[in-house]
Amino acid sequence: MLHLSSGVRLEGDEEIVYRQVDLEQAGGDGMYLADLVESTGIPEPRVREVLASLVSQEVLAEGVRDDQLGARYVTSRAV
Repeated sequence: MLHLSSGVRLEGDEEIVYRQVDLEQAGGDGMYLADLVESTGIPEPRVREVLASLVSQEVLAEGVRDDQLGARYVTSRAV
């Protein structure tokens, strides 16, 4: 379980996806949906659900959008 400074608690798939985005963003980029599916091994429909949940909790934010890849997800400033 991960406790964020914003008070949000993450566990399970939410924690895995958040940590992957945070790790990649430390290198300067966020991650696209396809990258998250590949790197986490979590099925795409579940990653979509987790991303929607994390965005609604203001843990992740949608960054730059690519015409083919969709949104790049980054950690939210609220975290």
